[in-house]
Amino acid sequence: MVLACGTETPPVPQEAESAGEDQREPGTSLREDGEGAAIGMVNRIVFVGRNGGLFTIDPDGSNRLSLTGGTRIDSEKGGVLAQGLSLDTQYYWPTWAPDGSKVAASRVTVGGSGPEVSLEVFDSQGGGVTTVYRNITPSLIGEGAPHYLYWSPDSSNLAFLVSGPQAFALVVADTDLADGEAAPERATLVETGAPLYFHWSPTGSAILLHGRDELKLAREPFATGPVTLQTVGYGFRAPAFSPDGERVAYTVVDSGGLDAGLVVSRLADGGSVLPIMDVGPLAAFAWSPVGDALAVADHDPDGRPGLQRLVVVPASGGRPRVVAEEAITAFFWSPAGDRLAWFAVNPEERLFELKVFSIESDEEVTLFRFRPSSDLVTMLSFFDQYAYSHSLWSPDGQQLVVAGTKEEPFARRNGGSARGESVFVVDASGREEPRELTEGSLAFWSWN
Repeated sequence: MVLACGTETPPVPQEAESAGEDQREPGTSLREDGEGAAIGMVNRIVFVGRNGGLFTIDPDGSNRLSLTGGTRIDSEKGGVLAQGLSLDTQYYWPTWAPDGSKVAASRVTVGGSGPEVSLEVFDSQGGGVTTVYRNITPSLIGEGAPHYLYWSPDSSNLAFLVSGPQAFALVVADTDLADGEAAPERATLVETGAPLYFHWSPTGSAILLHGRDELKLAREPFATGPVTLQTVGYGFRAPAFSPDGERVAYTVVDSGGLDAGLVVSRLADGGSVLPIMDVGPLAAFAWSPVGDALAVADHDPDGRPGLQRLVVVPASGGRPRVVAEEAITAFFWSPAGDRLAWFAVNPEERLFELKVFSIESDEEVTLFRFRPSSDLVTMLSFFDQYAYSHSLWSPDGQQLVVAGTKEEPFARRNGGSARGESVFVVDASGREEPRELTEGSLAFWSWN
């Protein structure tokens, strides 16, 4: 996945004019509570199946539900049919809304007139699907990724990146339905450029952007465009709001581009800046969910490629605490901020190793050695962005979900053929062996 391209501005997206067709079956709706409020899926996993369809499933393998196939849902109770899936249609990057009521995904259909790329929002209870966007041209933002999708915290707006002729466009689409019909003029162009990374504020009223060498802030209703906060350089990718929304974290690179510093700035108080720690020329960072610390990965001084160390540093400044010093591909905080999971690469056996570190006990456990699917590799390559929109952790922080193959290194396979990719549920304590859940190439846990 290459998050870089030219600087020529793409045309303002016109897909919103034709978007909004509601494919929901008549009379269907989300499951509701006693007051009519939608209730989303709880503790569910969404995954991409072998033939490109979307499914949700319980962590124990029960209650498998097809969002895109022809399986009847709750047929004994008069349920509805899921949308039909033909062999010329593939779905990509399913993304849970925070409340679990909806799943967004990219759809690519190959027809006689060429491929068509659109963005679909599914009722997670299986009640239908709404098209909220269609690409003008069938372009991708990277290999296997038609869009990058990221829900607002209130589950109503969907922000996404779409590739234009020479650059990316950040678009926000209102996915709420009015009287069973798609809301009009639901898509708003926020920003264009490349590379482009962003983070929703905890309230969903603002988006923090890092485009080229500038840090910007866009506020609702977003159509007015973002304002530039500071010139920061290229020393990081995704900026980050603190969990309370009062601070932002980013790095600033010196004029020579060799040294960088991680800083925390308050949006109020005139944007006062607190230096946190020195980092290498390219760093990745993420706030702890409780907001008291940041996890930081960067290069080590000897110049080896890739991220080579992982530390946790107080958000108020202080001595960094070393978690790991090895070839690190990605890291992810647990929902409670008490554990930190990371993926390391074993270069001799060409396997990835999933490890977990306990913040309280300093205990490190290796959980799983496997080959990730190509889509999971994409996520890990840009984990500091995907960590905000796609969860590998279970909501209770006791398990993780990954997709790939569990197999011996090539040298030990004696020429055997590779198995298909599977979804695995991994016990975060390491006391239980990873469990193969189902066949699939990509999987994510619901947020609640």
